[in-house]
Amino acid sequence: MLPLYKLNNICWKELIRNADTAHAGLLFDKFPDGWNPDENYQPKHKDRNGKLIDDKKTFFDFICTKYKPITETHLKNNLDSALIRQRDLVNHLQGKSLIVTTDWRFISGLGTAHPYETGFIWHRTLSVPYLPGSSVKGLIRAWAEQWGGLSDQEEVTRLFGTEKEEAHCGALIIFDALPSQPPKLEIDILNPHYSEYYQNPAKPPADYLSPIPVFFLTVAPGYDFEFFLAARKDPKSEQAKQDLATGLRLLQEALETLGAGGKTAVGYGVFKESKTAQQKREAEQNAKQQRQEIEAHNAALNAIVQAKAYTGLAEQIYRQARQENWETSNNATQFYQAMPDYFQKIAEEPDMEIKQAAIAIISEIVEKKFPGILQDPERKEGRKDKPAYKEKPKEIANKLLGLIAL
Repeated sequence: MLPLYKLNNICWKELIRNADTAHAGLLFDKFPDGWNPDENYQPKHKDRNGKLIDDKKTFFDFICTKYKPITETHLKNNLDSALIRQRDLVNHLQGKSLIVTTDWRFISGLGTAHPYETGFIWHRTLSVPYLPGSSVKGLIRAWAEQWGGLSDQEEVTRLFGTEKEEAHCGALIIFDALPSQPPKLEIDILNPHYSEYYQNPAKPPADYLSPIPVFFLTVAPGYDFEFFLAARKDPKSEQAKQDLATGLRLLQEALETLGAGGKTAVGYGVFKESKTAQQKREAEQNAKQQRQEIEAHNAALNAIVQAKAYTGLAEQIYRQARQENWETSNNATQFYQAMPDYFQKIAEEPDMEIKQAAIAIISEIVEKKFPGILQDPERKEGRKDKPAYKEKPKEIANKLLGLIAL
């Protein structure tokens, strides 16, 4: 693989003049500055201190600087638009997504052909690192059949398909994995000490051989990637729902255990649950707990209503009192606001049993909130004979006593 500008005599300085809006992936793949086909070539540039500068590292530094993920607004806008379209498509297919975070550096396409020998996969239109759907599918399948993710080989074939004589596609559709935002790029290094021995086994490895650093691009830790799965047929069926759940489980296990991309054997490409996914999971757990608490509260409330044989207006008052906790001082405003309407309804209630039950419910609440007020709303206390109760509770008590007297 040869750089294009070497074949067409393109001036590098002219090429990068407008590099602020150029596609970083195309610059990296097609226009690697400093490349030289001579195997014995040594970098000739020197810094201010006279130290030789590695052309490859200089070019990689340029790509990282040019990429500018934080300030490159057009890059983020294009990625956001692509994510929205992909999410809409997956939602239309009633699929699922999984958001995970790079636990350590991540490399996609390290073995891709490149003039500098260490490749990197860029999305062709978005100019961001990504994982092709084929790579994601291979990762999940490897985990399923080689690492015990699924014990049934027929199930593996059904989910992921086969290329044998009776070739068929699998039950799952697996999409490209995209970053949630343009991730930061970092330069990493391999430092083989015995490169001459690796190239020619006839030369024995020895301490006098000089290490030759090999630079390569990586995605920095702590960046979210979003993976997408969907069922191929009838997404509303129970089988499709079960397939999606199985696929997501296998994907998460594979990403957290095996890792994706290159150099996974030494810890690269391992993912963990993202903060976004963690917050979503915690929110779902809290919502589930709240629903369970509400269901338990309603069940207990129904049992009390049934045991006390409350019906009609009495049942309505009792339920609202328990739901809004009228007996506590924090909900006094709700209690005061509800009373005028209920007093009117009690006065108009034709069923004497329901009327008495409603009066008894409110009387119990009033006595708990303002002990002794129904015996003497106008009671005074202290040396100065100040009113024992405020005007609002006195008004409620007097109206309630008037209903009791009817």
